[in-house]
Formats: sequence, structure tokens, C-alpha cells
Amino acid sequence: MSAQTIVTQTIAITCANGSLAVMRFVLDDSRGIKREGTDAEIAAEIAKAVLESPCVSWRRIEEADLPSDRDFRNAWRDHGTGIDHDMVKARAIHMERIRYARDEELRATDALVMRADEQGNRIASDALKAKRQALRDLPALASAACDAAQTIAELKAVQPWA
Repeated sequence: MSAQTIVTQTIAITCANGSLAVMRFVLDDSRGIKREGTDAEIAAEIAKAVLESPCVSWRRIEEADLPSDRDFRNAWRDHGTGIDHDMVKARAIHMERIRYARDEELRATDALVMRADEQGNRIASDALKAKRQALRDLPALASAACDAAQTIAELKAVQPWA
């Protein structure tokens, strides 16, 4: 069986809510679909796509125009001449991840605190309660560092739980 080549055109779609969708418009699938990729054909495909918000604009791009770092994919934005990260969105995403990790740690210590209290182990209970307070404080501590981050690399370096 021979490998089939699929020819696509990459489309950047800016949505009304500011998000960026990326579509691979199939021009030739080697099995019968052959399209020219006219504006009308692409617009019709975009109209059929399920997007989280209506399409405001779109343009053809090269695959190389997309950022290679996908960690903050939901913070991508298209300036018409390039795609980069919206740092305000990226910071919000990172803070959400910090809170999620913190919440997981808090859940993991719930039973331990109850057990220590039930057993009357004041030292363990106090240590766990102090750890839980430190976890509750993490987002506030990380917020200033996240706000100061000017690049995705700087933002990724904000790891308050490390």
C-alpha cells in the first residue's frame, strides 16, 4: 500500500471572542477531493466549522507561521502579519494551572489533616495545616511573578510549587 499525500492550506481564523482557530483546508486528499482553495470555498468551510465563537476574519498562512510552543496555544493571536502569544491570556492560563496544581495538593492533604486530628497528633496536624496555608498562598505569590513575565519562557519559569 503506497502512502498518500494530502495537500492542505493552513488557515488562521480569528474569532469574535479573540481566540484563534487553525484550520487545515484540504486541497487534494489523493482519493477524490480536489479543490482550488478559493476564498469562497474556504469561507464555506469556515461557516460549517464548529468554532467557540463566530469568525471575524481569516487568512492563509504557512505552517511555519504558527508558534512552535503549544503550551499556551489558547493564548495565540493573529496580528495579520504574524501569530504570537497574547501575554495577558497566557498569564491567566498559567495562573489557572497554578491554582489547579494547588487544588490537587490541597485535596491530597484533606484526609491527612483529618487523620492527624482524629489521632490527636498535634505536631502532624499543625505541620499539615501550615503546608495547606502555604498552598493557599501560592497564587498570590505567583501572581506578581506572572505579571512581570514578558515572554512565554519567563512565564514558564514561574513555578511556585518547585
